[in-house]
Order: sequence, then C-alpha cells, then structure tokens
Amino acid sequence: MRAHDELRMRSWSKLTYFDPDRTLRDLRDVELQIAGQPIDPNDSNAAKVRALRTRPLRKYNEWRQAALFCHGIGGLLGTTLYFAPGEDEAHDYVTKRLVEDTWTFTPLQLKELVPSTTNPDATLEGILADLTKYTTAADTVVAVYINRRGTTDLNAIKVPRLKLGELWLFWAASEDQSRWQLYGDLLKDPAVQDFGYPA
Repeated sequence: MRAHDELRMRSWSKLTYFDPDRTLRDLRDVELQIAGQPIDPNDSNAAKVRALRTRPLRKYNEWRQAALFCHGIGGLLGTTLYFAPGEDEAHDYVTKRLVEDTWTFTPLQLKELVPSTTNPDATLEGILADLTKYTTAADTVVAVYINRRGTTDLNAIKVPRLKLGELWLFWAASEDQSRWQLYGDLLKDPAVQDFGYPA
C-alpha cells in the first residue's frame, strides 16, 4: 500500500460513522413531525421545508440519501455499510464495512436528479456527463438519487467513459417510499435490486 493510501485510510478510520438503519428511522421521525405541522398555502418556503431543502435542513436531506443508499447496498452485500461525512474533491462521504475482521473504506459521491419543480432542466444524462470530471477517483462509488416521479428507461441510459469505482442509481419504488430500488453497477453488469425502508 502506498504512503498516500495509508494516510487516507488512517484519516478515514478516525471519522464518526453512522448506522444507516438507525439514521433512517430517526429521520423518519423528523419527517413525520414536519408533515404533521400546519402549512400556510401562501408560504412558498413550506414545500422546501417538507422536502428538507431549506438551508438548515439540507444536511438531513443529504444524510437521508447517503443512509438510503448504504442501507440498500448493505442489504445486497449482507452486511452493515456505515457512512460518515468526509468531503473531498471527489467524494461527500466515506463508507466502511467489516470484511473478514478488517474494516474496508470506500469514498462515496452522491448526486441527485432533483424534481422537475426544483430544476426542470436537470437530466440524468447531464449528471452522468458531469462525472467525467472525476479523473482521479478510480475507487469512488457514485450513487445518483432519482428524485422524480415516473420511470426512467434503464435500457436507454448511455454511460460515458468514466474513471470511477462503481456507479449506481436508486429511487423510491412506492408512493409512500416504503419500497426502494437500486440499479447498478452501471460500469459492469447492472441489475435492479429491491429493498425496503427500515421499519
């Protein structure tokens, strides 16, 4: 292992990691509290509060996305995939999981295809094209949250040449967001995987 990698692993091992299942249960409580508040129909900020999109709530929205992805992938791997905020030029979070008595760390970059009401010009193609800027992120996993109603034609997705570790999409598969789906790894042989929101 190179000295640079050792320093990075040592740094990542000191981060504070969160259990995705517990995080999602705690955030669900916050969401229910917000949903139960009376909303003034003339308040343009109300919808942003409900979607955790105001500046004070934004970090919870990002944590929720990280926790959802880690919960889904952890189920796929049959283990708990913990996550920690750890921003760098090529990632937002770092994940860790136990593999044969050894902690394994992976940088995670989150992207979001926001609702058309937030930005009607945003496209999945644009997000994927933007990933070509990561030229030194060969071990980074990128997860794109598809936060739009309707379906995405998975067969029509064109992935540009990318220097990444893995590329995944995930989205709510039910109106009440109790069921979710993962699609990936788009850099290998992608397949759809189902997972549920932790009870």
